[in-house]
Amino acid sequence: VNVVIGPAATVAVSPAAVSVNVLRGDSPQTATITVTTTTASTPVNAETRTNNGGNWLSVNPSSGFASPTRAFALILDPTGLAAGSYTGAVVLYAANTVNSPITVPITMNISGGRQVLSQLADGGNWQTTITLVNMENTQAGFTLRFYAQDGSALRLPIEGSPGRLEAFEGVIPVGGSRTI
Repeated sequence: VNVVIGPAATVAVSPAAVSVNVLRGDSPQTATITVTTTTASTPVNAETRTNNGGNWLSVNPSSGFASPTRAFALILDPTGLAAGSYTGAVVLYAANTVNSPITVPITMNISGGRQVLSQLADGGNWQTTITLVNMENTQAGFTLRFYAQDGSALRLPIEGSPGRLEAFEGVIPVGGSRTI
């Protein structure tokens, strides 16, 4: 009787880590990780873990067969989260492989989001005042751009600034505000 033992089955994942940069208020972002096994039709289960921020990370599908590859979509959802860095992981379990499970670190960096203010009024005894408040834990830069209804650049008088401006920029310290 001859017994032939082949090499042990292994699993690999690409990329080895995922990092996504988003703006606060953005819609959920997706990334893909691909699992490759050295054997055909290997069952793979994926689970997510987050270290902070609640359930902002999910995976779809949560299981499948790598024959020998299988893609998993990651959904990183910044909805309701403050600016900052959020960490977690996807843990992949591949049946009958010697190096399972594999943990893929996931990072989502959220920076301050864009805001659009419509229907500002100026002229004819109308005046619009905008107050920007920085509630983050770092100073916040801002740029205000002004557009006419047709989308063309609009030049407005800004109190304390010379002439009429198409854009106005500044920095607001932590806990500070700026009225324009």
